[in-house]
Order: sequence, then structure tokens, then C-alpha cells
Amino acid sequence: MPATASVDLPPQQAGEGGAGGGGDASGGAMGGADPSGSGGGVVEVGGGAVDPCPPDLTQCGSVCVDLQSNPYHCGGCFEYCPTESCVAGICDGSTLGHVAVLGMSFHEDHAPSRHLLGNAVFLPSSLDVALLTYAKHAHPVAVKNVTSILATEASKRGRIFSETFTNDADDLAAQLDTASFDVVLIHDLALAPPGHGLAFATTTQQALEDFGQQGGIIVALATSNDEMPTLLSETGLLATAGLIPIEGALLSKTAPTDALALGVPAPFSAKFKTSAIVATEPSSPLLSFVFSDDSAAANPVVIHKVLPASP
Repeated sequence: MPATASVDLPPQQAGEGGAGGGGDASGGAMGGADPSGSGGGVVEVGGGAVDPCPPDLTQCGSVCVDLQSNPYHCGGCFEYCPTESCVAGICDGSTLGHVAVLGMSFHEDHAPSRHLLGNAVFLPSSLDVALLTYAKHAHPVAVKNVTSILATEASKRGRIFSETFTNDADDLAAQLDTASFDVVLIHDLALAPPGHGLAFATTTQQALEDFGQQGGIIVALATSNDEMPTLLSETGLLATAGLIPIEGALLSKTAPTDALALGVPAPFSAKFKTSAIVATEPSSPLLSFVFSDDSAAANPVVIHKVLPASP
């Protein structure tokens, strides 16, 4: 463990996400890991701060770290490297893929959820983001709203996005590769007949797994309890036992430094067609419950999972 020392920091630098932790979540690894880490030059921040970090270190939350070698801040604040080998700011041996499961359908336009969706879809660091959207059996209002929200969020963030729609699972599986797309978006199966979630999973499971292991981003909107838990579980995206409607519940950040949470005003009220996710996978450095409801169980509503690259 490197030696630590007290360093004063300007008060205006303190805050959620640390330095560079504004609303743009394009850096996007998990923030649930130990924010100081155990390597790569860590200097603890003292109280009553007035001076910046040393020139070779960057403030991330309450510590000054070396972004070139710290596996918990590899290349940027809170960008966790699962291989724990950060070399020159790059996670050695790993191109991270991500799964973001949002218990929201976006029937209503709502500032916090709008920013949250933007954080998920614009996780890729590239200026241009190519999106493949599966919208079969989704509610048309939700599909229209999501596309409109993403156009607005892209403009706000100075990003460019293109969206390709498909209503065919075989077509999605055939098209899905990181050479063509950065993100795949799976809409909530609000109008799906019984068995469609399993049929979709059977067709697309391998393609989704390969896409994630190649560094792709998979975003799933999940509020319908009939088919979405099966789809999530059988594709391997997230082991899920069910979804619980929570319209009107208060949602709070439970992983405030996670890339999906950055810049999202909270707490906020759950809107129409919002569901808590009964996940059967525990939280870990690679799986973060980002927003949770105000029930005694604090059920997660937004979950972010990092997928290490294939060997």
C-alpha cells in the first residue's frame, strides 16, 4: 500500500463522483468498488481543504489517485478494472462490457429518468454511438419517448447517435457485433404473448453474451412481470425472480458514484410503469444496485453489471 498523507483540496472540488464526475457517464465502469483501491498511488484527502492534489495525482471522491496505475480509478475516476492490472490508464487484458437494467418503461418524460437513460446508452466513450433497438411487443408510446429522450440527451452531451430498429430476434442475433453497434437496447415486453421472453432468450443468448464480452453495452428496460424476468434470467443478463410495480415510490441513489448515477437528481418519485427488480444476484464490485426504492427491503430499480472480457 502506498504511503498516505493529508492533502488539502478546494471545497468546490468535493462532491459526487470526484474530479471529472459530472453528468457524463461515458467512462462507465462500476463505482461500487473501494474508491481508494489498494494500489496506484493513493493519497488521502484531509478536511478543511484548500490545496489541489499533487501534480501527478487526480482527486476521486475523497482521495488523490494515480489514474495511470490505480485499478479502482483506471484512466478515470471510479473506473474499476476487473483484472486489477491498470497499465498507462488502460485496463490490461479487459475490454469491459456493461449490462444496465432499468425498471422503467419511459411512458412519461421525467428529468431524472431521462438523464439516467442517457447515462446508460452513452456509456461508450466514442463520440458516435450506434444503437440497435429491439422493440417488438413494446408499447409504442414508450418506444417513441425513448428515441426522443436519446436525441435530447445526445445533443446535451455533444454526442451523435444512430438507431437501428429490429422486431426480429433472429435478425438481432445476426446483426449484433461490436464492429457495427456500440449498444443494444431491449424495450420492455409490455404487449408480448406468453412465452415470448423465453423464445427471445433462446434465440439471442449467445449473441448477447458475445457482444458483452467484446465490450458492448446492453440496456434492458424491464417493468412487465410476465415476460421480462424470464428474458433477463435466460439470456444471462441478470438473474431475476420478478418485478414489483412501485409507481409513486421514492427512489434514492444506493451507488452514487456509479456511472449510471452521475448527474441524476435524487431522490425522485417513480413514475408510471416503474418496477423494482427482484434480483437473485448479490451486489459486488462488478454488480451495483444503483437506485433503490424506499421499501424496507430497499429493492433495486436500476442495476449496473460489468462484464469482464473473454480470455
